[in-house]
Amino acid sequence: MKDASPPALKAPFRPRIGPAGWSYPDWGGRVYPPKPPKRFDPLQWIARFFSTLEVNSSFYRNLGPRTSQSWVHRVREREDFRFCVKLHRSFTHDDPRISSRELREFEDFLKPLEESGRLGPILAQFPWSFRRTEEHFEYLLKLADSLASRPVVFELRHGSWGDEAGRVHLGDSSLAVVSVDQPVIGNSLPPVLQSSQEILYLRLHGRNRESWFRSGAGRDQRYDYRYRLEELKPWIEALESPSARTRESYIITNNHFQGQAVVNALQIRALLGEDVPEFPSWLEEEFPEIKKDLQRAGATDPRPVSFEEKETNNAAESSGSSSLQRELFREGNS
Repeated sequence: MKDASPPALKAPFRPRIGPAGWSYPDWGGRVYPPKPPKRFDPLQWIARFFSTLEVNSSFYRNLGPRTSQSWVHRVREREDFRFCVKLHRSFTHDDPRISSRELREFEDFLKPLEESGRLGPILAQFPWSFRRTEEHFEYLLKLADSLASRPVVFELRHGSWGDEAGRVHLGDSSLAVVSVDQPVIGNSLPPVLQSSQEILYLRLHGRNRESWFRSGAGRDQRYDYRYRLEELKPWIEALESPSARTRESYIITNNHFQGQAVVNALQIRALLGEDVPEFPSWLEEEFPEIKKDLQRAGATDPRPVSFEEKETNNAAESSGSSSLQRELFREGNS
């Protein structure tokens, strides 16, 4: 009888799961202590619960290697931890272009992450207005070539990239395309799992249809959404299929408002069979059902944990500056 088991995989399916960003003021009292003690480091704290984070600050400003070296130092006890880094908006938004100077600066910023083995994929996030044209497709190839020595994933939100011609374009290329969960309004790319032979990258933005394209809606309003377990399960089923097994897999929750991304990322960990014994205790005040939801997702005896000063390293002391310590909530702190 012929063996019907799937072919051997390049590596076990162990997706890295985590939120996008970690320096949101409204996470205080939900993900972080309402009054952080002197030696509290948000990055160290959030890395306790996840194996990856997506860096948002690199999208808005050019960061230096001192910043990334600080991040490496602060997660040094998590050997499996990776930073996914968003490419600066000048490469993807408002008449995107490839600047040699900005590319060199970005490469300098990446060096500490690369040398320490902490660098995950680079995210090139394009807006909904970036539609499929021959010119835009050629730009994607050129951008990928500029970063050829590093893993790059492309987030394309417009539905034209998902029609038959778009699938042919992308299928014939070696580009890794992000799987996007977003409000499907008009010609928006629907939630379909995209994968390449090398990498799978899923971003969950929430499904807040009312505010997604609404004029005047701020960032927090657009990303104010918490997935129900029933909404996450179809993604889990797709991720567990043999066709989704790639060399690297990342699942990023970007519905950051009031810590909802942390809640959903913990639930996804449990749904994928990970044991989730701990979660930030302050989440239970905002989401009193979190323990029950984690158990429903498959977690074994999840328990709330709060910060204890003895759990930190001496990163705050080595900074030598109380003003610098107060800036630890910022992603770009060095």
